[in-house]
Amino acid sequence: EVIVHLFEEFGYNCPSHLHGMFSFCIYNIINNELYLARDRFGEKPLYYFLSNDQFAFSSEINSLLQSGIINRRLNQAAVYDSLAYGLTFDHSTLLTNVFSLPQGCSAIYKNNTIKITPYFKINYSIDETNTNENQTLTIGKDLLYKAVEKQMVSDVPIGAFLSGGIDSSSIAAIMSELSPTKIKTFNVKFEEASFDESAIARKVSQHIHSDHTEIFIQNQTFSERIFWDILTHVGQPFIDSSAIPSYLVSEEIKRHVKVALSGDGGDEVFAGYSDFLWGNRINKLTRIPIQLRKLILSGINLLPEIHTFPIANTLRSAEKAISYSLDKSYLYRNLYCYFYPTELNQLLKSSFRDSTSNVPLFNDNETSFLRSMMRFRTQYLLPEDMLIKIDRMSMFHSLEVRAPFLDPELFEFSCKLPNKYLIHNGQTKWILRALMKNCLPREVFDHPKMGFSLPLHKFFNSDFEKFARSIIRKTHPLNEILNYSKSIEILETGIKQMQNTSKESVYKSSHKLWILLQLYAWFEAFELEL
Repeated sequence: EVIVHLFEEFGYNCPSHLHGMFSFCIYNIINNELYLARDRFGEKPLYYFLSNDQFAFSSEINSLLQSGIINRRLNQAAVYDSLAYGLTFDHSTLLTNVFSLPQGCSAIYKNNTIKITPYFKINYSIDETNTNENQTLTIGKDLLYKAVEKQMVSDVPIGAFLSGGIDSSSIAAIMSELSPTKIKTFNVKFEEASFDESAIARKVSQHIHSDHTEIFIQNQTFSERIFWDILTHVGQPFIDSSAIPSYLVSEEIKRHVKVALSGDGGDEVFAGYSDFLWGNRINKLTRIPIQLRKLILSGINLLPEIHTFPIANTLRSAEKAISYSLDKSYLYRNLYCYFYPTELNQLLKSSFRDSTSNVPLFNDNETSFLRSMMRFRTQYLLPEDMLIKIDRMSMFHSLEVRAPFLDPELFEFSCKLPNKYLIHNGQTKWILRALMKNCLPREVFDHPKMGFSLPLHKFFNSDFEKFARSIIRKTHPLNEILNYSKSIEILETGIKQMQNTSKESVYKSSHKLWILLQLYAWFEAFELEL
């Protein structure tokens, strides 16, 4: 009702007046046209099919297919990027003629054509004259509190994700301060100690006096049911294994509340990812003469594969950093891909080799090196990975998850901040730490960023192996475009590798198998054709 009246008032400019998450379609009877729009960051999905004189749209790929008008043909042009990165960069999908409406855009469909127009663009207009730290912190705190307060409006029970990291802890602490009653918080406790932040989350809960619930996830818990649920509701292969704990925590939270606030977007808004630091280190390497870097790289590559920790990790990191520094144009490709071009050339049959990837080249002319990386993360990885994960897994359990950090006014504020307020003396999210230093226990700030993930290689138990071998098999129709022998090699390595080496991390090998398995399984389950 609000959107209809907003459309009457502002017409096609109505999305710019909306905060929060949305996707909608209005049929304009007067002009005989469909008007579609999607929120600024892509929190909510909007897929559409367009071919000849047929048009269909939906919030899920799977429901879109139920129209019966879609030829379930694999979009072969999207296979390369989907394998390499777990996503595509041109808003296509792995289904021919099925697209995702870009975030921050509206569209008009009329006379069998669609015109897409952005109403929101990322604009990093850094205010270098901003030197008043106290004033900046005051404005930032006011905007953050207002963002949380707006997202707390609800006529049903509301709670908060609480991982123990600074983002979710900050949201929970502000909620607790603003709420007249004790808030409910929820945390996933992993059996794998290196992935578990539950002890810190517990301290945060005690500090803010929340009603806290822990959800325990064992290492060996592969579930074929969860695998198919994730694949079905994402609608195509999804590489992010943290969809599994997101699924489990949403399943548990739904028993207690109907709405939950999360810390999603905090890393994009306030520069929290470790790869921002990693990218800066690579950038600094370019000061070393290129011939010396090449010489060092040759020496590292001559070494045999090493399995001893921490030497293996150090060598692998050094090799990557030096090789990435040789041509920064491909920095995004190198930092965020799972399969490198040489590996994909071995996996894909000849007609797909050296396929042109749509991943953008690194833009060294952005406002700053840091902002280039932040833009890439916000424009591509946020809507195509992070937000898909939490939206699909929560909505599968009829749980609504809101992200206060993605408030438009808060984001605009962060876009103008000098970089020193984001990363300072090698510490990420400086301004958020400064804002919350008196609101949270010390442990939140002292421990390294961990992310909401699980040890996928320990998830690969005997049930998983049996399932994977039944899916990646010699008679599968995808073997017409994939080299089966290479697929089996990826499967064997993914299952057997249990520790990092100087050549490959366990994370990389397990996720290569995960994305390949999903592609094989999805193709068959969704009844696709080549």
